[in-house]
Amino acid sequence: MLKIGICDMDAQFIQKLQMMLNDILDQYADWEARVYLDSAEVIAEIEEGNFTCNLLFLDIFQKNETGLAIAQMVNEKHIDTDIIFITAAQNYVFECYKYHAFAYLLKPLKASDIALEVERYLKEVQLNPKCLNILNRGVVTKIPLDTILYIESNHRKIVVHTQKCDYEYYEKLDNLEKLLKKDGFVRSHQSYLVACDKITAYKDQTLQVGPYAVPVSRRYKEGILECLEELEVAVSKTPVSRSGADSVSIALGKDSLETPYESFLTSGLFQYNDIQGALVCVKGAYLGKIVRFVPEQTILVGRDDKQADMVINLPMVSRQHCTIVYHAESNDYEVVDRSSNGTFVDGTHRLVRGDTYRLKPGATISFGDNNTIYRLG
Repeated sequence: MLKIGICDMDAQFIQKLQMMLNDILDQYADWEARVYLDSAEVIAEIEEGNFTCNLLFLDIFQKNETGLAIAQMVNEKHIDTDIIFITAAQNYVFECYKYHAFAYLLKPLKASDIALEVERYLKEVQLNPKCLNILNRGVVTKIPLDTILYIESNHRKIVVHTQKCDYEYYEKLDNLEKLLKKDGFVRSHQSYLVACDKITAYKDQTLQVGPYAVPVSRRYKEGILECLEELEVAVSKTPVSRSGADSVSIALGKDSLETPYESFLTSGLFQYNDIQGALVCVKGAYLGKIVRFVPEQTILVGRDDKQADMVINLPMVSRQHCTIVYHAESNDYEVVDRSSNGTFVDGTHRLVRGDTYRLKPGATISFGDNNTIYRLG
């Protein structure tokens, strides 16, 4: 079920937004809305661990803490929630982007605008896998759940075995069992946690999980048999192979056992935003529009919706105006102008047509004139 939160001081606006969402989501799976008239209610639920909204519609202006404070808390506490800001304020676009907002819409809200963003959100969620995230000293390693075969515990060290490689870090298997229980992982042994859908055979207290043989102890046998029955995995009559496959091992840190690690799940889109570049419209007709880039992918900006990857339907924008590539390793942008009316950087500098420029995050860029301005994320 899709759980949606709406946090706004205006009860009439909330009612209007709910009617819009009813029309949009009627064709999709079950969903429910949780209404908050005060940001303090959202913060209380987050602090108590009871906040479960997948998508939060949030105004910047609130009775107590601002919407920006809530967005900051969601990021700092790794709450698995995506945020769409709906506000009358025009000057917080880039700040909201830094907090990984999915979209930024202006009041008065148009039904077509909210429909566009909600439908885009649903499509993108379906394309992105749920991940086990491992946090160590501010660095997050993301492991898609559908790639995990099983997890092994050995003297306080956790080894996450995936289809391509292994990840090693320090954590308690009991914590991971609680975290992954609802996602199809079952304990087979004091030292093993297995992805049920990766089990292909079972014989002589041993599971075949991909190329690996994983033991089953008496204590956890009943849970394993229930899992096999649900998945209709037959008990094998042939011996289970006990030889593991060759794999690459990745150690997530070289510190002592006291190194503070934290494991958490994410299924929302914000988990990917820190590895993508973006164009954020901070002024003009597309104010609030956030366009995210996949690293090394060439994006054609222009007016022609049949050719351009990013369409800007304004008079001074050429059919094929310019190309932009985000380079994640160097954290900069490669921009090439292809237009008649020019591409401008930081308001005044016009790029020479055909030349390649490398721009850093924070630079502003406009297409044809300075009436509509974007900032590189």
